[in-house]
Amino acid sequence: MRVRDGWPLVGVALAVAVSVLVVGGAQRGTQAVVAAIVALALVPLVTSRRARTRISPIAAALGIAAVLTALQLLPVPTTFAAWIAPVGTTLRVEGAAIAGVAPWPGLSLDAPGSLRGLGMLLTLLGIAVVGGRVSATETGRYRVCAGIGLLCAVTAIVVGVHFVTGATRLYGLYQPEQGSPYLLGPLLNGNHLGALMAMGCVVAIGLCAHTMQRSWVRAGWLLVACACGFITVATVSRGATLALGVGSAVTVALLVAQRMAGSASADRRVRRARFLTRSLPLGVVAACTIAVVVYTGASNVERQLGDTTVQEVHAPRSKFATWRSSVELVRESPWIGVGRGAFETAITRVHPASAALSFSHVENEYLQALVDWGVPGAIALALAVAWFASVAIGKWREGALTAGALGGIVVIAVQSNVDFGLELLGIAAPVTLLATTVVAGPLKAIAGRRLQLARLGRGALVGALIVAAIVLPTRATTSVAEDHARLAALPNATLADVRASIERHPLDYYGYARASQLRETVAAHTSVTLLNHALRLHPTHPGLHHVAARLLIAARAWDQAAVEYSEALKGGSPAAPLVKELVAALPESAALAAIPVDTVGLDEIVKLLDGLGKPTLATRWLLRVLAARPGALHACELLYGITLRDGDLATTALAGPSCGDYESDHETRRGLAAAWLKRGDDQQVVRLLADVDTWSGDVDANRESWFMLCGARQRLGAWNDAERCLRRLDVSSLTTSTWHGEIERRLQLLMVARHAASTQGSGSAQGSGSAQGSGAAAGSSTR
Repeated sequence: MRVRDGWPLVGVALAVAVSVLVVGGAQRGTQAVVAAIVALALVPLVTSRRARTRISPIAAALGIAAVLTALQLLPVPTTFAAWIAPVGTTLRVEGAAIAGVAPWPGLSLDAPGSLRGLGMLLTLLGIAVVGGRVSATETGRYRVCAGIGLLCAVTAIVVGVHFVTGATRLYGLYQPEQGSPYLLGPLLNGNHLGALMAMGCVVAIGLCAHTMQRSWVRAGWLLVACACGFITVATVSRGATLALGVGSAVTVALLVAQRMAGSASADRRVRRARFLTRSLPLGVVAACTIAVVVYTGASNVERQLGDTTVQEVHAPRSKFATWRSSVELVRESPWIGVGRGAFETAITRVHPASAALSFSHVENEYLQALVDWGVPGAIALALAVAWFASVAIGKWREGALTAGALGGIVVIAVQSNVDFGLELLGIAAPVTLLATTVVAGPLKAIAGRRLQLARLGRGALVGALIVAAIVLPTRATTSVAEDHARLAALPNATLADVRASIERHPLDYYGYARASQLRETVAAHTSVTLLNHALRLHPTHPGLHHVAARLLIAARAWDQAAVEYSEALKGGSPAAPLVKELVAALPESAALAAIPVDTVGLDEIVKLLDGLGKPTLATRWLLRVLAARPGALHACELLYGITLRDGDLATTALAGPSCGDYESDHETRRGLAAAWLKRGDDQQVVRLLADVDTWSGDVDANRESWFMLCGARQRLGAWNDAERCLRRLDVSSLTTSTWHGEIERRLQLLMVARHAASTQGSGSAQGSGSAQGSGAAAGSSTR
């Protein structure tokens, strides 16, 4: 192999390996190193006279994306930017005026994110150029596919070693920021790891079917396919597992179709014999082994798929809700998009779930392209991808390597519907290199103007990659998350620190929020203006509403403060400290309005208010809950519990219409009946104890309930019902010989009262008084 061909192969292999193994290429430093390696790999090709007969579709797609991103970074007049993207530009201009900064005047709403995205696209373009050169021959395509297969095998080994040893740090050095995942590997996100492993499994299947190898090598690829397939399902990634199934089916179908479309010449018998004695047995063993491995490890994925319901599609925090909200960004800027890498700061304005979660990407690569580059850019990219697909599908006959590569690309294409793996260099780099094997074309010597243009283009790409390698580690590409972490680590941050963050990310709410709380923003109206702008950028952030509530309390604007506290609680702020604060700071009526009735836990709020010595506030709040959700059984249970304990029967009466279907426990109902009996409301006693004959449990307590019910009916003048009540009690299992005399005594008093009532006329004052007097005696129990 010539140095001109060997060095690019080594360079691109090293670049892809670093992309995967060094934290998936997620960090800016790693991206800079990869860009530098790709630039060095391209250097020997700059002066080469050989080139493809036509441009590669994969290079065209990446080139279009890079050009679109570069256009978003070009400085333009504010009037033009406001015309093409009015909402984002207006927010940027107004925020810059409030904070006193001068952000980059490009079309992208987040210049550092777009600059970082441009660096990644240029890196992938360099990989595509080198990969197209290497894959021009069958040997080169095998080396590329084998290299990707080996890289996935190494990744699987790394995951296995970390799992067996119980390691919590990657390579014993790097501690994941979000805590160690269940399967710790170079790609920290389980969905990303699953996608890479699924691609490796399918590519290994193609390599296993490649006949131009020794049998032991093919058996080795079978082991790689099994290991990658097992880890795929072990990640419990539904998208990756489904993608693995689709990609494997595509590869196997292509292998079968290639076999069926084999030559019909004289060597058919030789090919058939080789197939029956070599390929078929190995293929059967491979298929059975992979099926067993996937089946034994797929129980968790099956459970997750079984738990997936239509409700998840409508869940406010699901990725489907993010997709719906992101469409609003397309409506706001359909021509140029929000800018590559600007999604994280743009989505907070239009997605309510941003109050609880941060969203760096749409988790759908096709919709991501529409949001990032707008409708025209997305159409241009779609045409380039369609061109790539047509060329790739047209080469389906070209052996097992092509079948495996096409299957691997299908894996990522399917996974990209529900994930953002291509935003990570650790997945984008290997799949780009793999894609070059299915659209590779022959090389031929060129001369004249075409040679000059080819050399100029390669040289420009090398120069751009060198610039990217220099710029990526600098503050010019600082991400939103990095700026948040930096400011959070500076409790005494100055206005200059905060302004630097705002200048880089003019649509990020955090900088304005921090600036509003600094002593350097002396004027109160300036703090309010900064905070209001932060709320425009992130309307549902609970912390911002909390700060606003405190400012309004200082201004004694109680009702407005209550609204802000309510929004803070709805956004997910911890309820305990917030409720304690608002109860202490607001009048009771405003505090009542500040606690929302639909997004906080009933038990937690009632316990908090009761612990703060505010049981009346708790009952009033529960009445608000019942007004909003009539028949909320748990609210009725809590309300009756408090009113029974405190004797607040007026509140119980108010809750009656909303708790008509609520059946409290027997002890609660007995206590409430006793309380109503003291108040002289026999109707309530009868309502609560009407089904006492069905009660079980404490005999003495149930007997007491019977006596209360019978006495209440007697006082209401329902003589027959009262008599029937006592006689049923007399023959029930609750009555022992000790109590028969008491029941007879009450029956006699009942008869006397009824006779007096009939003598004096039902409803007369005297008869009523006699009945009540007798009833009082009947209502008491003699022990």
